Amino acid sequence: MLDPCNPPDSVSAPGLENQVYTISDAFATPYTHSQFTVVPDVCELRYVYSETKFIDNDGLEANAISRTDETFSFFYDDDLSPVKPVAQTQTVTIRAIGYSKYGEDLTAEESESWDLTFVNPCSKAGFTTINAVVQSDPVPDTDSYSGTQSVFKYSSYTTDPNLCELETSCERVSPVNSRFPCVEIDPNDNTARRTFTQEDYENGLEPGTYTTTYKVCLKDAPTVCEEFT
Repeated sequence: MLDPCNPPDSVSAPGLENQVYTISDAFATPYTHSQFTVVPDVCELRYVYSETKFIDNDGLEANAISRTDETFSFFYDDDLSPVKPVAQTQTVTIRAIGYSKYGEDLTAEESESWDLTFVNPCSKAGFTTINAVVQSDPVPDTDSYSGTQSVFKYSSYTTDPNLCELETSCERVSPVNSRFPCVEIDPNDNTARRTFTQEDYENGLEPGTYTTTYKVCLKDAPTVCEEFT
C-alpha cells in the first residue's frame, strides 16, 4: 500500500487579507485566516507562523500582533512609532506543511503572507478626543494701567488616547482693541504675559473687561479643536 500523503500532491494558499489597525484601539476586530488546502484532503496539515516587528521610539523591536490558534489580535498604545517619523508595516508569514499521519518523511508546503499597516489615531476623524482642563484667570486679573505684568498660566489640555500633540493659538480678544493684543502662549513655560501702562490708557485702551479666547487643536487633525476663555 502506497501512502498518498508521502508526500501530498500539493498545498495551496487561500489568499490572505491585509489588515489595518488604529494605534491604541482596544476593540480592533481580530483576523482569522482562511484554511490552506492540501491535496489529497486526507493528508495532515500544520502551520508555522512568523512575523516581522517594528521599531518603537526607544529603538527596540515591538509587536502589535498576538495569536491564538489561527486568529490574530492587535493592540499597541506605547507611542506613535508605527506611523512616525515614517510608516512601518508588520508582515505575517504562514507556512502550511502537508504530511502523512504515518510520518513526515516527505512533505509538501506553501507559504503566504499578509501585512498589518497602522493608522495614526491623532488624525483619524472621530477617534481622538480633546479633554478640557479648567483654567485660572491671569494674575493679577485686575489692573489700573500700573505697568505690572499680568501672567496667564495655561493648564495643558490632554487627549484620549494620550498620544497626540496639541497646538494652542490665540483666537481673539473681545472687545477688540489694538492696545490689547491677542498674545500667544509661550510653549516654554505655558504662559501668556501682558503689561499695560498709562500710555495704553492715553492711546485708547478703554477701561473695562477684556476676554481672551484660545483654541486648542490636534496637531495632526487641525480641524478638531476646543476653545477656552
